[in-house]
Amino acid sequence: MRKLAFVLGLTSCTSLATQPQLESSPVKQCQWGRMEAGVHVVRSAAEWSTLTGNAAHGFGSLDWRRDNLLVFNAGQRPTPGYQLKLMRVEGSERAARWQLVVDEVPPPADAMLPQVISWPCLILRASQRAPDALEVVDSRGKVLAQLRQR
Repeated sequence: MRKLAFVLGLTSCTSLATQPQLESSPVKQCQWGRMEAGVHVVRSAAEWSTLTGNAAHGFGSLDWRRDNLLVFNAGQRPTPGYQLKLMRVEGSERAARWQLVVDEVPPPADAMLPQVISWPCLILRASQRAPDALEVVDSRGKVLAQLRQR
């Protein structure tokens, strides 16, 4: 697992402390069948179990009092060659809204892949309270998924 810190304003040192600190999971496919395509915030082991049937999330043990999982499921694809790449996070730790900028990387055109349905996903651990609103967009700004919590 590698720690990812995303910084919007590289010219301002004050912005460094406020960016969300996210850790990416090695799990890249959501083969769980229960999860709808879209973005999900998971705040407890019970929520994770309901969403995935207790599938591995790739983080070992979590402290659910502090940790939240942000899961973006891109939906069904015809081969396992699709990957999601987190480009950056816009928003701050205290912001009520975060925007995840994600690129979907298709398999190479000449790749020989099995014809099997896959569900590319991105699982991130946030060691702070997740925002009330979460939006996933591609690098061109197209909205891929939105979540607004009450």
